Amino acid sequence: MDRNKPILKTAVPHEWIEQLEMLAKQTGCSVSELLRDAIAQYLGICEQPASQTLDQFRTELNTFKVSISQLDEKVNNLSSNSRLLTTLSLKIAVLEGIVAKNTTPAKKYCDLIAVIR
Repeated sequence: MDRNKPILKTAVPHEWIEQLEMLAKQTGCSVSELLRDAIAQYLGICEQPASQTLDQFRTELNTFKVSISQLDEKVNNLSSNSRLLTTLSLKIAVLEGIVAKNTTPAKKYCDLIAVIR
């Protein structure tokens, strides 16, 4: 707490204290923060309430979680495609070897079909 700021004290009903403590626990803010936010709103001071800031943070966090999940899926797809490309590259190398080695078209055809399957 800023030591230069004055402290405001007031009496409130016990029910308010209980509600404020519950709200503080739910939002992760202190009771003091909640009271400062409430007074600022009442006075028309343009400060976002801590609960609104927390809600925005949660929304952004959920958006990031979705983005990370989508990135994970894309990485997994790329990994699968990488294996497929490696397999295809190996088959092409084998096919090139068969074409270079065999001289008769019939022999080339039979060897090529065997590799493709």
